[in-house]
Amino acid sequence: MHVGVFAPDIGPDTGGGYTFVRDLTGALLETAADTTHRFTLFCRPDYAEHLSREGLPPKVAAVGVRTGHKAERIGVGLRHLLPALVPLWHRPTALDRAADKAGIELMWFLGGAHDTPDRPYIATVWDVQHLTHPWFPEVSANGRWEYREAFLSRHLRRASFIITGTAVGRDELAHFFGIDTTRVRI
Repeated sequence: MHVGVFAPDIGPDTGGGYTFVRDLTGALLETAADTTHRFTLFCRPDYAEHLSREGLPPKVAAVGVRTGHKAERIGVGLRHLLPALVPLWHRPTALDRAADKAGIELMWFLGGAHDTPDRPYIATVWDVQHLTHPWFPEVSANGRWEYREAFLSRHLRRASFIITGTAVGRDELAHFFGIDTTRVRI
C-alpha cells in the first residue's frame, strides 16, 4: 500500500505538537524499511528538500506541498462550517492534488489536518481541549471553537482510524463525537 503522511507546518513554538510530529516523523523514517508499505511524506517544501538531501530510507519519498493559501483556507472553512456546500463546490486542495499525483491509497495526518480528503485516511488527534476547556482563549477566541468543532465533527467521523495519545483521549472521542472505540488506536 502507498501511504501518504501529512506533517503539518508547525514550528518549535507550538510546544507538544511540534515534538509529537517530529517524533512520529523520525519513527516513520527509522522503521519504514521494516514494512511492505511505501510512504510519501507531504511537508513544507524546504523540509522535503532537506530530507531528500540528507537521504531518505528505501520506500520513503518526501514531497513539498504548500497548504493553507488564503483562497484554499476560505473554501475549506466554508465546507466545514456549511457542509451543504460540499456537493456544490469541492475544489481539490494542494494536498489532494499532490496525493493524487503520487498515487496515494491511504493518507495519515500526523495532526493539524486542514481538510477531509475523499480517500481513506487516519486522523491523529492531540486533544479536544475546545470541549474539555472551552473557556481557554487559545481554543475559543476569534471563532476557533466553532471552526474546530465543525472540522473535527466531520473529519473524525469520516476517518478510517483515529490515533490519540491516551485512553482518556480515546474515551473523550467516544463521549464527545460518538466515535466507536474500535476505530481508535492509542
